[in-house]
Formats: sequence, C-alpha cells, structure tokens
Amino acid sequence: MRMFFCAITALSAVTLPVWANDEEIMNIDRAFARMSMDQGIADAFDHYLSDDAVKLDGGSHPQVGHSTIITGMRQIPEDATLDWEPAGWQSRGIR
Repeated sequence: MRMFFCAITALSAVTLPVWANDEEIMNIDRAFARMSMDQGIADAFDHYLSDDAVKLDGGSHPQVGHSTIITGMRQIPEDATLDWEPAGWQSRGIR
C-alpha cells in the first residue's frame, strides 16, 4: 500500500463550531481520522474541509478553496491511507 502525505493547514482547514471546546475539537479530529480510514482520504476531506482552505504541497503552488483541493485529492490512489490519532490540542488566541 502506498502512503500519502501532504501539508494541509490541518485543523485550520477544517470547519469547526465557533465555540468548540478542546474535547469537542479532539473528537472532531478523531472522527475525521476515522472517516479517512473508513471512506477514503478524499471523502473525509470533502466532508471536513472548509471552503477557504489552502493546501500546501512542498514547492508547488498553493491550492486554494474546497473544490480545487478536493478535485486534486480525487486523484489519490484508492489504496492510499492517511491514519492518525490526535495527541493533543492547545487553544491559542481567539477562535
């Protein structure tokens, strides 16, 4: 199986409830990780990615916006996986 990696501004690219507490944020990230394994990378990002997300792939031009990023992610091989477990969350500044 191939491993897929890209740098997306992680939770900042994911739509979160405005007043989510730290545990809610961790649970959303866990659900995101679970969906990625169960339904595939592109479907998980399609569900959780915010409309104004920016995807940074080392050295390439940034991809801006939900539909642009998802179109590119649909090219990821179906057997690719993206698996993680959130280790912690620290709130910084205004949410």
